[in-house]
Amino acid sequence: MKQPIEPEKLRALTLEREGTMVNFFLEQQARVQLDMPDSHAVGIDEVGLGSWAGPMVVAGVSLSEREPWPDWYDDIDDSKKCSPQKRNRLRRLICDNAKFTWLELRWPAEIDRLGLGACHRDAIYTVYREACLEGYTLAIVDGRTLSNKPLGLTFTSKADRASLNVAAASIVAKVARDIFMVQIDALYPGYKFCDNKGYGTVKHQAALAKLGIIPFHRRSFKPIRDIIMAGALHES
Repeated sequence: MKQPIEPEKLRALTLEREGTMVNFFLEQQARVQLDMPDSHAVGIDEVGLGSWAGPMVVAGVSLSEREPWPDWYDDIDDSKKCSPQKRNRLRRLICDNAKFTWLELRWPAEIDRLGLGACHRDAIYTVYREACLEGYTLAIVDGRTLSNKPLGLTFTSKADRASLNVAAASIVAKVARDIFMVQIDALYPGYKFCDNKGYGTVKHQAALAKLGIIPFHRRSFKPIRDIIMAGALHES
């Protein structure tokens, strides 16, 4: 059986790629900590958790860790650090070359019915179950630990700035969600979803005050709920 990588070797892995700390160190570390030396890893990240409108998107990605790594790995980073053009280019490369990709969406109606936390947890666990069915039993997830997590899940804050798999997942999720928000913007142009992507910006708040809510708003979120309550009081 393949032997676990020694901690000294793990620390050295952070220096293997010049100019970046985004690599496979978290995956290697988790294999040692969980005693899963031969496991294949997937990175999981979400986009749109705190948005007032539109879906929450959770993506899972597994890139090949076999060296030599392709040059475009050097461009992968947290999606928030990448320009839209760079994200779109990397998303195509990731989806064309990744060993595993998966997307889970949770729309406002489901978020309002089940709660944001429950939808977030279910989406992550669904991605992990699908990954396990393909043989990827180890997952690095960006964020805080969730309840009742399976053994193979490892949660790490800011993992999208450290793990190539998680950073790739953040890019795939971000591009997918942006596409949906552009489509929603075409249906409801007054809200400028192309720009704010459903988050509570000043212009979004102004549009809500002028136009009211639409079916893509999350009615369980306090700012939206307050608008609904204010309207109900005005009508009474």
